[in-house]
Amino acid sequence: MRIIILSFLLLPCVAAAQTSDFQYQKDSLQQAAGRQEGREKLETLTALHFLVYSYEENLDTLVCFFDAFAREAHAQNALKEEGMCYVNLLAAYINFGEIQMAVNRSDKILEFLSAGELWAYYYKAFSFLTDAYLALGQPQKALDNANLLYTDARERNNANGLSAAYYCLGYVYNKTNRTTEAEEFFRKCIDTEKTLKEKSTLATMAYWYLFEILQYNKRYGEAWDIMPAWEKAVVEYEKQNKLTNVTARTEIYTAFALLHFFKDDYGQAQIYCDSAQAICNNASLQANICYTKAMILEEEGQYAAALHNLGVAMDIYESYEEWAVSVELLNLKIKILLAQDGNQEVFPLIQLIMQRKDSLSQKEFHARLDELRTRYEVDKHIAEKERSRQNFLFALSGCMLLAAVLGIWMYYSRKVAAKNRTLAQQIRELTAQQELHNTELLNKKTFIDDEFLSSIRDSDDDFCPESRKDKLCIEIRDLILRDKAYRNHAFSRDYVIERLGTNRELFVEAFMYCFGMSFPEYINSLRLKDAITLLEQSDLSIEAISEKTGFGAVRTLQRQFRAKYNMSPKDYRNSAKGNR
Repeated sequence: MRIIILSFLLLPCVAAAQTSDFQYQKDSLQQAAGRQEGREKLETLTALHFLVYSYEENLDTLVCFFDAFAREAHAQNALKEEGMCYVNLLAAYINFGEIQMAVNRSDKILEFLSAGELWAYYYKAFSFLTDAYLALGQPQKALDNANLLYTDARERNNANGLSAAYYCLGYVYNKTNRTTEAEEFFRKCIDTEKTLKEKSTLATMAYWYLFEILQYNKRYGEAWDIMPAWEKAVVEYEKQNKLTNVTARTEIYTAFALLHFFKDDYGQAQIYCDSAQAICNNASLQANICYTKAMILEEEGQYAAALHNLGVAMDIYESYEEWAVSVELLNLKIKILLAQDGNQEVFPLIQLIMQRKDSLSQKEFHARLDELRTRYEVDKHIAEKERSRQNFLFALSGCMLLAAVLGIWMYYSRKVAAKNRTLAQQIRELTAQQELHNTELLNKKTFIDDEFLSSIRDSDDDFCPESRKDKLCIEIRDLILRDKAYRNHAFSRDYVIERLGTNRELFVEAFMYCFGMSFPEYINSLRLKDAITLLEQSDLSIEAISEKTGFGAVRTLQRQFRAKYNMSPKDYRNSAKGNR
């Protein structure tokens, strides 16, 4: 998996390059370096080194550039630049999937950095070694390395080292699904980074993983709370190093998209997804964006587009062997397919999920299983019998598991249907009560109680505030209930105020006096009542009903309906017609 490790280094002022003009900039810098000497040449090679690190797709070519840069730095006794080159070389090996090569070269690089007392780079190289062990499927070794990094940084009382150690410990714990410890260390990393004068990307990366933990555990309020500090950390890093941290900005946009999605603000979530996609230069983050877009599109009922984005995300995750995430994608795909009538792809997908879950076991467990299997194969006859028995049991277990999943789904579907039928009956009763109340309002000749009415009978109506309010109530009532003006989606409070020639304050007071609720609440209740009637008695589409009742946008009707009745218009129609 090409992680695209940002090497946490304090980068010099390097212009951000675009992939399209990468070759042009590379050639220009090479030509300039050929004409230069001394420090000037080293600065040009530094710029070339970062350009190649960001955009070169061939590892051998990249290593050649790094070797040339390291030789020039060594010739000029520029220890800092040479150390920086070695650390980025480790990151490049990991990014290109040459994990073992990174491990093999790490000892000499750590020795060089330690001898030169280049502690900032030393600790970053240490942290990359932790990443390498995790990529090799050695979580315990990664944890031991992270603890060693922490011990070393503690002994030297080095804040940069402590920050890197906290990040590594958090990363290891997160990878082994121990999110409580991961959250603790990511927060320690962020707090330590705040004390450093020179900023690195550690803080922004820690914020991303902290956000993932919070949103996975549905702690959305806390996730919103960290966003300002996260944005500030990105801005500080960019300002200090005079560059744009594209990866960090992509992560922030993706985070905002998810937070708006969980608030059911799908329009804003889509805007942030598009912003992230426009600048994304990382396949793993691109998969995250496509997954988020798929969830948004599924909620909006755009199933074909949702499935397309799921397919893109799944291709990327599976190329990285990220099976845990691909299981989540398969679950979403099943949800979409179940929403489409009669789709036969559902059951094979359930089987695939079960198989994927089996593959999520630790690699150490699989290694022990292979050893056990080898032992059984010593006796060929016994091994064949055992294999046949295991295959039979596995097939039987798979069938039983599939039957159980199908049974749970059918039970859940029936429970939901029963719940919806009960809700539909309650909605009809509420609607009948509302209709009766509206009829009573239409038959009213006055909204003033009898006792007060007798007290003002001899007074001049034109100068009695209550009498004027009562007349206004009658006019509002007739406009809304008799004329059904609310069925026009352009109908608004300002329209009524202008139509009746009154003022806002008097209108609000009179409306609350007459109807006992606010204008938007009452108008929405009338529109919902009409929608319920049409859902029951007509075959009009949800879109047509939304337009006919004055809601206009389908999403407005769906949002209002679900907020008041705890079910969707479509579910109500199905339940109501099923009860006939």
